[in-house]
Amino acid sequence: MEEGPAGLAAQAPAATAQTLRAATAQTFDRAAIRLWPLLTPFGPLDLPIRGCDMNGLAMTSNATAAALANGAVTHDDPSSRQALWREIQRLRALLAHQERALLASRQREEEARHSAFHDTLTGLPNRQAFDQRSTDALSTHQHAADGFALMYIDLDGFKAVNDRHGHAVGDELLKVISARLSHAMRSGDAVSRQGGDEFLCLLCHVTMQAHAEAIAQKLQAVVSAPCLVGAQQVQVRASIGIAFYPQDASDMPGLLRVADAAMYRAKKHQLGHAFSDLQ
Repeated sequence: MEEGPAGLAAQAPAATAQTLRAATAQTFDRAAIRLWPLLTPFGPLDLPIRGCDMNGLAMTSNATAAALANGAVTHDDPSSRQALWREIQRLRALLAHQERALLASRQREEEARHSAFHDTLTGLPNRQAFDQRSTDALSTHQHAADGFALMYIDLDGFKAVNDRHGHAVGDELLKVISARLSHAMRSGDAVSRQGGDEFLCLLCHVTMQAHAEAIAQKLQAVVSAPCLVGAQQVQVRASIGIAFYPQDASDMPGLLRVADAAMYRAKKHQLGHAFSDLQ
């Protein structure tokens, strides 16, 4: 026996409780559900159903309880059993709807979170994601014995592809190049698209020129391989500027300036890749 919001006695037979548990076990914590079939001649009552979502967070919905025969629920009254069964079915539909709404909401949140940190065209992490990744790298390597390398990559010949074949082909080419760069990364490294035809790579535990040069040559090879985009075969190359933490700079803005300057030097002199003037 339980008191409802109007202070009236409510009964829920064992059979009803078992049915409700079976109907709602996969969606709500049965211990958190309260159904008040308030049996009163004064008309329907709006009742709260308190439950938990799939993350264990509290949820509240509403149900309506109508008066049944003689103001009481009994096992022997067919009309009472039928009315209870209809209410149970309605509650099952309500809970199923809430579960679908919850899943849809979580999916929208995940999509929004993904969009906030990933480039729409290529699917690579964007500048915001790279900023967070580089902050983590700086924090880690400040207390470590080694450092990391930053590579600034710019595509050579991309504008010519756009001008000759159109932006649709250029976009598809960016997708192909992005996939190649991502596949070429070692575990723990990070690549992001900064916009246009520019990319950044963060290479953990790379502090020697020889090591960085080997990686740069690998990236140049995967970028310069011919791409078949639709019916068009196109080809671009990469100019790569390389900076080291902490040798070249002690913060990310400084590293970006050094890597950017090295990239332009590599592009100007057709070097493929270049290091800072300090190296």
